[in-house]
Amino acid sequence: MRRQSSQLPISLAQSAVLGILIDGQAHRVGELVQAEDVQVPTMTQLLTRMEAQGWVARSACQGDRRGVEVRITDLGQQLAREVMASRTALLDQRLARLSPEQRRALEAALPALDRLVEA
Repeated sequence: MRRQSSQLPISLAQSAVLGILIDGQAHRVGELVQAEDVQVPTMTQLLTRMEAQGWVARSACQGDRRGVEVRITDLGQQLAREVMASRTALLDQRLARLSPEQRRALEAALPALDRLVEA
């Protein structure tokens, strides 16, 4: 799936950031750093590239001028929806190849997988 997703015009890291920002709210850079478990310079470089593409906009925080807020743009919203639709279609294709028993087994495993992700 990663190989096929790599054909999209966006990296996995960029997609993850857009996934956080898709709620339309402003998020501080520090929140994004923590959510993606990267260093500030890494996130800054990522956001610079995304801003150059017109997917996000940065501005000074309202209450703290030292901080930077990031918002998704309309173009970023559109791209995020396209990426999600593409990945959903890809997953649907993959799931369609499974037998009903295999799909039920995956469904039964979801609570345990959720616990792994939360840890």
